[in-house]
Amino acid sequence: MWAVGCCILFSSSDPPSLPLFFASNALMPYDKMPEWLRLLAMVNLLSHTIDSIRVLVCWYTCMLYPGMEPTNNLGEQAIREHIILRKIIGCFRSENGAENYQYNASLLADWRLQGKNGFEELEQLLR
Repeated sequence: MWAVGCCILFSSSDPPSLPLFFASNALMPYDKMPEWLRLLAMVNLLSHTIDSIRVLVCWYTCMLYPGMEPTNNLGEQAIREHIILRKIIGCFRSENGAENYQYNASLLADWRLQGKNGFEELEQLLR
């Protein structure tokens, strides 16, 4: 993710001033910088530009990967059945039971997405 800002910066026709570039957060996150460099980077306009680019890349990840939906519908559909079940039965009786249900439901949902029969896969897993 840190390389995204660098590639975009150096792809323009006129490269930025190197001291300005090295005093930005293009090569290192703020929390890894020495204090004096962090202060310089926080007032550097190049750092703010790089932060904006990184935010856009995070928000529009679906444009980087063909076939990825820009919505969260698949995730919401995957948990809908389990939320309804939880509301009907009221909750789980113990933390251990809730954790076991979580793992089993996750396995069954993954197998369903892969086009496999969950019961056959579970049977093979338990043998």
